[in-house]
Amino acid sequence: MRRHTEGGASRVLLAAVSALLLVAGVALVPAAVSAQNGAISGDISPSGDGGVVVEIENGTGPFDGGEETVTIEIKGEEDERTVQPGNDSSTYVYEITGESLRTDMGDLAATDLSAATVTVTHESGASFNDTVDLRYAKLGGSQGSFTDGGALRVDFETAVGLGESGDVPLTVEVGETTESVTASLQREEGANESHLVIDRGRLVDLGLLDDPRPIKVGGQPGEADYLAGSATVDLGAMNPPTTGERTAAGVALSNPFFVAGETYVIDARPADGDGRYLERLDATAGDGGGELVADSSTLLAADRISLTVDRNGNALIEGESVALTSRAVGATLEGDGTVSLDPEPDGGTVNALWVETDEGVERYDASLDNGTLSISDENVALSEDDQLLIDFADAGSVYATFGADTGGDGGGDGATAGQTDERAGGLAGMLASTLGGLTDAVTSNPWIAGGVAFAVLLVLIVGVLLYRRRSSRGPIVTLPVLGAIGGRSSPGKSPAKTPTIDVTFHIADDRGGGAYTDADAVVARPLDGNFGGQRSGYNTASANETRIELDGGIGEEALEPGAWQFDVIEGNRSIRQKQKTLEVDFDSEKVPLSVPPYKITARVTGGIDNEPLKGAVVRADPDVGDPAPRSRRTDPNGSAEFEIPRSASTVVFESEYDQLPSARTKQPVDAAARNGVKLEMAPEIGSIDVETTVGSRHWPGVEVDVKPVGGDATAYADPGTITTNDEGRKTITKLPTGQYELSAHPTLSAVETARVTETATVDADETTAVTLSIDISFELPGSQRERLSELRDRIAELSSARNRDVAIPYYYGTVLDSVLDLVEAIEAAPERAVESGLPPGATTDALLRATDEGIDAVEGAMSERRNIKLFRACESMPSVEPSWDGDADLESFFERTSEGGDKGRRALRDRLAETDEFLDTQWGEVGEIGPARKLHDRIGDLARRSGNVDDELTVVAQAYVSICLLDAIESLFEHDALIERLNSGGY
Repeated sequence: MRRHTEGGASRVLLAAVSALLLVAGVALVPAAVSAQNGAISGDISPSGDGGVVVEIENGTGPFDGGEETVTIEIKGEEDERTVQPGNDSSTYVYEITGESLRTDMGDLAATDLSAATVTVTHESGASFNDTVDLRYAKLGGSQGSFTDGGALRVDFETAVGLGESGDVPLTVEVGETTESVTASLQREEGANESHLVIDRGRLVDLGLLDDPRPIKVGGQPGEADYLAGSATVDLGAMNPPTTGERTAAGVALSNPFFVAGETYVIDARPADGDGRYLERLDATAGDGGGELVADSSTLLAADRISLTVDRNGNALIEGESVALTSRAVGATLEGDGTVSLDPEPDGGTVNALWVETDEGVERYDASLDNGTLSISDENVALSEDDQLLIDFADAGSVYATFGADTGGDGGGDGATAGQTDERAGGLAGMLASTLGGLTDAVTSNPWIAGGVAFAVLLVLIVGVLLYRRRSSRGPIVTLPVLGAIGGRSSPGKSPAKTPTIDVTFHIADDRGGGAYTDADAVVARPLDGNFGGQRSGYNTASANETRIELDGGIGEEALEPGAWQFDVIEGNRSIRQKQKTLEVDFDSEKVPLSVPPYKITARVTGGIDNEPLKGAVVRADPDVGDPAPRSRRTDPNGSAEFEIPRSASTVVFESEYDQLPSARTKQPVDAAARNGVKLEMAPEIGSIDVETTVGSRHWPGVEVDVKPVGGDATAYADPGTITTNDEGRKTITKLPTGQYELSAHPTLSAVETARVTETATVDADETTAVTLSIDISFELPGSQRERLSELRDRIAELSSARNRDVAIPYYYGTVLDSVLDLVEAIEAAPERAVESGLPPGATTDALLRATDEGIDAVEGAMSERRNIKLFRACESMPSVEPSWDGDADLESFFERTSEGGDKGRRALRDRLAETDEFLDTQWGEVGEIGPARKLHDRIGDLARRSGNVDDELTVVAQAYVSICLLDAIESLFEHDALIERLNSGGY
């Protein structure tokens, strides 16, 4: 039985890829190792860029001045290094950079180096080793993408020693919230470097697929210290493509942002052509995320659609162009009405066959046997212009197109032509057989011949008319008279004539009051039983289901007496049923049928959070008839149900609620019945971008009080507090229009701050920028000020001796005075410290302690016997006061603090080695090098002691002061007056 349907077929699979970023940091802990032979020993430690640093020490004294070669072995990979330490040095350093470790030492980039054994072998054969953690990775930029499974991928900027798989503890900052997330370490086949993948389920937990927005990804402190840097991934800007596929269930749309079990509003239109599909759909699980299936013949016929998808008022997709695909095979129409498919689809049981014709899409039952498709209804007439969609029970759907080039034999007659000819041939053959039996009678009597010819012509006309009347939407009508002519009735008897009643159907709108003209047909189905005292079986054996097409809500048909069920059909479904007995005593009868109203639910939400409103008054106004009721109040879920006349085209809903602006919407009745109606009673809203600054930079983590002071803001918004992020910024969204007062008064130890207040006006759908610039002041504590004065006095005492020349001690004192100037500079501009995230008081204290140790080093070096002897020999030279050409400034100091203590230690160690080499070159160029060499050694002692200091700021300050003094040591040889003293031969 062929029936009309609106169902279509097409399925969409999404593959979202994405990638996401992650953050990591590396902890560098040097490990002291004893020499295996008692002479050569050293330290092995990671470097800051993922490499390894080896410090070699000769236990028997300085090296001989020639080249020294060592071989460094890590996980079976070797690297040979050569340096020339000089004949006055007993230590030297080799370093394999992270880049060299990744590119020059085999496949270490993909090797697990969490516990790597590093063996150092000197050219003499002596060796030592240690086990260290050489893992290193860095995140940066914005490198996120979706995987095929809808998870989030984050790529490293660089990575070494992480291995091929494992779990990585991360932190993910979402707005003001920081969450702990475990990502999986993965590496694609053939790739050198790994990447991180955050599970899709975790993205759902964090609400990132419901409201895509920027996140900041980094390593979890204490758990993944080998990860450096951070990555910001804006999921809202990723825009993964939506994929579409035609299926028997409908158009399937897949996207990583669709979450199974959630509800979405889909608005789709064919790219070429008219029509629109607007529906609320629940997502199901798909291969690359969630999947939405739209049961729409309008979309089924399209090759490409324009798609908009909304979730809770948030547009996830806006106007995306989506191509619709489907599996396809070739088809050939055979003369017997079957369809040969090539290649044969692997499907199994056929759920349904959908046929797309010029008139629409229709569904049939069918079966597939060895590549041959058979339709259960023998009366179906296919055409080569049709397109078939075969829905399999276990293998999805396949499109079959007639005449497609599939490599098969092709050919086959068109089904429409073949079946039409067959039907016509059957009718002609039946007539020929009947006429053949009468040949003798016709030829023997011309009157009989004329009567027979007239009867045959009459039967043929009636048969054609009835055939066309029933057409392809009902069974082919058999003509009982042909059976009589064919000799099936008993001789001399006429067959019993079945009485019929002319029935007229009038379709009315229950609530609209007039005729309902949108119904397509009435289907009359016979019921078993006795009818009006007549003989039983009038419409049980000979009557069939009959479809009566309607025109303007009216249809006519001749039906047998008896019990019938009448279904009013609209589209592909019955909208009203009625049972009635047709009495044999009547020649005609009028059967009134009415259609029920649409039941439409209006849901009202409001306020800033757009929550359901109980007690809101809702009114319905259709363009035809009266609703029931015309107005009503919403229930606790914010819902109110109305009955709307089915014949209405549009309906207007309006809602009112105390202290909220009214809402109004006009919608097509069929769309409102299908999707429901949503009325939002919320004020117009906008946003404020807040930034907190100190000096020229942003101040992070500042609490800002926000107070509504004018306009809608006072009616709909409450006062509150926000906190700026680590970039000193915060966007406040969904603010009712009006005026707001924003104020901040951050506090910091030992620093005075003043409250700052600004007023902002929020306009509808606009973002207003507000900057809160915070003024601060700082005064040195009394103990620090006293200490500063004492250190100035100690520096002056370096050049106060009366019995010797003090030019060189005075010169070193100018370096220390320059450092103390930084303390006074921070007091004058404390925002410089705050900008760098440092408390001004702690910063000045660290500089004072570092200067104190610098003075100790200069005093100790200048007081050594060898230097005292030189200074006394130079006592008669003209007095000079040379100053250090360098300059200690806040910019360079805060740059050192931002790099951290470990890098400060390495920088000092590197500068000690450079100055050591420099002094070796000056040996012999001057008469005495003691004032420089002895201070260098004292600074080396300071560097070694810093390894036991845990406070980062203290380490950085010590390293900064020491590097300034090392610079002064090298610059000493640029002052003629000081070189003259080093060359003095008077002692």
